[in-house]
Amino acid sequence: MLRRHPVLTVVGAVYFGMLCFMALGPRSVGTATFAGGVVLFLPIGPILIGLFGRSRWMSVILLGLLASVWVQLACIVWRSDAQLSLTELASNALGVAAGTALAVAVSSVVSRRERIRHPSFTRLSQTGGSGWTLESPPD
Repeated sequence: MLRRHPVLTVVGAVYFGMLCFMALGPRSVGTATFAGGVVLFLPIGPILIGLFGRSRWMSVILLGLLASVWVQLACIVWRSDAQLSLTELASNALGVAAGTALAVAVSSVVSRRERIRHPSFTRLSQTGGSGWTLESPPD
């Protein structure tokens, strides 16, 4: 993964580190909102879809949920004022699912455009003594 997508791997690691710092670091006065949890976990979908591919969208959602649960449990263990919040887990799950759906939709459109832009190629092939002919690849 690091060799195929080095920049995206680093971006994902930095993002997850920032997410952990925000959850475990110094708290500001105020409470987290439902929309804040959605927005905070939204980038996980595109990052993981970029790393693992569009066909593994269910694994991406499960990994995002696992990350959300891990952050919640880490807060409970390391912070004395933290409590398990099912509302936060739900907002984080919605953010991961929305980000994944968005990434799958965008990559699908990009893939379709690439197929339209570069249709199946034709090639020249030499046939016996009759010369060169155009040949389409088998479908």
